[in-house]
Amino acid sequence: LSLAWYRTIRRGDDRWAIRAAMVANLVFLALTFLVAVSSLERLWTYGSVYGLTLLRVYASTIVVTIMVGLGILADHLVRAVAFDRLARHVSVFAVVVFTVIMMVPVERIVAEWNASHLARGQSTVPFDARHIARMSPDAWPALFRVAARDASVAELVWNLGCPVFGRRGNGYGSSYYNQWRRSSHWQSYHLLAHRVCDRLPEVQAALQSSWARP
Repeated sequence: LSLAWYRTIRRGDDRWAIRAAMVANLVFLALTFLVAVSSLERLWTYGSVYGLTLLRVYASTIVVTIMVGLGILADHLVRAVAFDRLARHVSVFAVVVFTVIMMVPVERIVAEWNASHLARGQSTVPFDARHIARMSPDAWPALFRVAARDASVAELVWNLGCPVFGRRGNGYGSSYYNQWRRSSHWQSYHLLAHRVCDRLPEVQAALQSSWARP
């Protein structure tokens, strides 16, 4: 709606009508921004109390993106920037946000956040080790640290296996034990996951020794 107003706001000749439409658009943007701030505050509260989830991270990213987009729109509206130029700026911003989201290891961020909350005694819900074990291997270091203090999590780590790429399907096998196979599959070039998989046998052996597993 705001973009539609932006496109038509300067087509008329009545200066007062144009100014009134601009003020109405700015008020609309400000109210939408306040709603976004309220949503982000609730997401932050849920994350602080109950821990992070992938959905909360992506939802927070979307809300922040909307807030920045509203700021860009308001700035261009006040400076009377042409609509075509605004569209180019918004398009570039959207591409940058999408690229950053694709590059950031979100699963690792979620695992590290929840493990740190558990270590500081700030977690109000049980640590979902099984869920983290199903994540990408780059999220497992947080699981390793919790396993050093929790026998049930250590048992889960003992049975971890890195994903096999190049065979039939991509799965996690408990008998695989870090025999990573490189292939043409794009996921096999995930360097963070490679490093974790290289450490996995060492971590499993240390946990077996620490918990005296027969």
